[in-house]
Amino acid sequence: MLKIDIPNNAQNTGHWLLRNNNTELINQMTASIMALYNLHLITNNSIYLDGAKEKLEKILDLQNIKGYYPEYGGYDLGYLSIQLSCLGKYYKKTNDPVIYKSALKAVKFAEQEIDENGLFDYHDSSRQTQFLYPYGFLIFNSRVINRIINGLKQDIIINPFWMDDRYSIGMAIDYMETYLEIKNADDND
Repeated sequence: MLKIDIPNNAQNTGHWLLRNNNTELINQMTASIMALYNLHLITNNSIYLDGAKEKLEKILDLQNIKGYYPEYGGYDLGYLSIQLSCLGKYYKKTNDPVIYKSALKAVKFAEQEIDENGLFDYHDSSRQTQFLYPYGFLIFNSRVINRIINGLKQDIIINPFWMDDRYSIGMAIDYMETYLEIKNADDND
C-alpha cells in the first residue's frame, strides 16, 4: 500500500508463522492466515500463499460438527467472532467458496447462542469471553450483526470503550472495518 520494501522482519515473522501452528488457539491460526496471505500479496512469494492455504485446511479439519472452531478444546463465542472476522477478511480477498461454506456453519452455531441484544451465556465456554467482534458476522450475512447493533444501542454489550488497551485496539479496528464495510455498501446503493 505504501509501496515500500518490506522489512526483513516481516518476512522473518512470515517464516515463523509458516513453521508454527497452535491448534489449541484457532483464533491465532486464522489471524496468521491473513498475515501470510498479505505477505504473499506484498512479496508475490507463493510460499506464503501455500502456507495460508495449509493453515486454512488445518482449521477446517478442526471445525466441530456443531459448527464452531475450537478454542482450548471447546467453543467460545467471543473467539469464534474473532475467527469469523479473520476468515471474513480472507474471504473478501480470495472469494474462496470453501471458506464461505465453513463460516456459514460457524455463523449458524453462533446465531443459536446469541440473543436479540447480542448477549449470550459465556459461563460454559472454553475461555469465558463476553465480547463479540462484528466484522465476520457482517461479511457472512448473519443476523448476529443486527443483534450486536441492538446491544450497542442499549449499551448492554461489551464494546471497545469498555475494555483495556490490550483488547480494545483489536476490537476497535474490527468495529471500524465493519462500519466502513457498511458505509461502502450504503454508498454503492
